[in-house]
Amino acid sequence: MLTQEKRALTYIGKDPLFKDIIEKLTTDADLKHSEKIYILSCAILILKHFEKDKRYTSYADFAYSIILKYSLCYNDYTPLFDYSINFGFYPIAKTILDQELLNGNLINNCFMDIKLDRFNKDNNYVETLEQYVESK
Repeated sequence: MLTQEKRALTYIGKDPLFKDIIEKLTTDADLKHSEKIYILSCAILILKHFEKDKRYTSYADFAYSIILKYSLCYNDYTPLFDYSINFGFYPIAKTILDQELLNGNLINNCFMDIKLDRFNKDNNYVETLEQYVESK
């Protein structure tokens, strides 16, 4: 981990509101609607910083952990699905679709399922984007 990266994450962790919400999320305490919005917004901001400099991989990892924990705690898999699609974690996205964990537009889910099928390796498993690129 780069020094600047570590410093920034440490600084974020000292914010009282962020610290309180992360503690609630990791201990499975109930979050208010405004706290859910806040923590998911933080995850998006952390990802935006990662997109500016791909060397900050711990940013993507941290944002993923926030989104994963949120999705599992609140059975709201839309953020995890979006993350998975945008970062090439197609096996996760495919599982979310197959288990019908998304609420919402079924036609969009069908189209996405069709798109994800091209990453299906011999009908045995779904490749990540990185695996798909490497196999070509």
